[in-house]
Amino acid sequence: MCKILGLLCMFLGCSFLGIGRAMEYKEREENTRYLVYILDCLVSQIVYQQSTLEDCMYELSGKVREPYKGCFLDIYTKIRENTQVTPLEIMEQELRALLERLHINKDIAKLFVECFTCCGFQDTGGMEKVLKGIKERLLEFNAGALEESRKQSRLAVYLGMFGGMFCVILCL
Repeated sequence: MCKILGLLCMFLGCSFLGIGRAMEYKEREENTRYLVYILDCLVSQIVYQQSTLEDCMYELSGKVREPYKGCFLDIYTKIRENTQVTPLEIMEQELRALLERLHINKDIAKLFVECFTCCGFQDTGGMEKVLKGIKERLLEFNAGALEESRKQSRLAVYLGMFGGMFCVILCL
C-alpha cells in the first residue's frame, strides 16, 4: 500500500512540476499583454491630457495593479526628489529592475524600456509616435511569442506527466 501511495505521489509531483512550468509561461504571456495596456494608458495620457511623462507616471500609478503601481510611484517620487539624475535614467533603471523581477522575456523588456529612452522628455508629440510604434512592435512580437509559449506550455505539462510515468515504471 505504501509503495502504491509513494508511486502516486511521485507521479503527481512530476505532473505538478510540469503544470507549474506551464503556469509560468502563462504568467509571462499575461505580463506582456499588461505592458501593452500600460502603453495604451501612456498614449492616452500624453495625447488627450497633454501630460508630461513625469505626470503620466503619477497618473499611471493610479490605474495599474501591483507591482507596476509601486514602480511608477517610485519613479515619480525619485524624479521629484533627485534633480541631479535625468528622469529618463531613473525610469530606465526602475523599469529594468521591475521587468527582471517579473521574468519577462528580455527582448520584450528591452523594447518596453526603449520607449522611455528614444525621445525627449518634454516632447509629447514625439513621445506619442514612439509609444505607438513600440506598441505595434510589442504586439507583433507578442503574436509570434504567444503561439510558441502555448506550445512550450503544453510540452511542459506532457513532459511532467510522462516523466512521472517513467519514474513510476522504473520503481516498479
